[in-house]
Amino acid sequence: KLKARDITDDLAKLARAAAINLIFATQKVAKEVIPTNIQENISARMAFKANTMHGSTILIDTKEALDLPSTKGRGIWRFGAIKKEIQGPYISGREIRKICIEIQQDFKEKRKFLYKDLLGVQGLKSKKSRLNKMTDKFNRGERDEI
Repeated sequence: KLKARDITDDLAKLARAAAINLIFATQKVAKEVIPTNIQENISARMAFKANTMHGSTILIDTKEALDLPSTKGRGIWRFGAIKKEIQGPYISGREIRKICIEIQQDFKEKRKFLYKDLLGVQGLKSKKSRLNKMTDKFNRGERDEI
């Protein structure tokens, strides 16, 4: 744990000096998770609805994240002393699964044309049988070779 914190602290210092933005995320909000020396090198913070005043205070130094409405995606953006309540995009787990299924179906349809294009090149007769084997494996769910 200490080595990871030391690396994170060094990275935060270097990034700030080089004007590189870092994104840190945590599910557990505790002073031990985000030590003071790291917090001092983080110029901006984003906090969503906090469960406790302690958690809100650690994230943005006020209780405002505790007082946020339960609107999904609602948060407090803090940059230095400036704090703004913002509405970020929210995508539900159901919507993410739907999009993944659409991408998978789109890939399956386009894959057929990709293979046909590859097979149209001269001298691929031996590759055709290998490609057919790969396609069969893919269709059976054995995707490690593709």
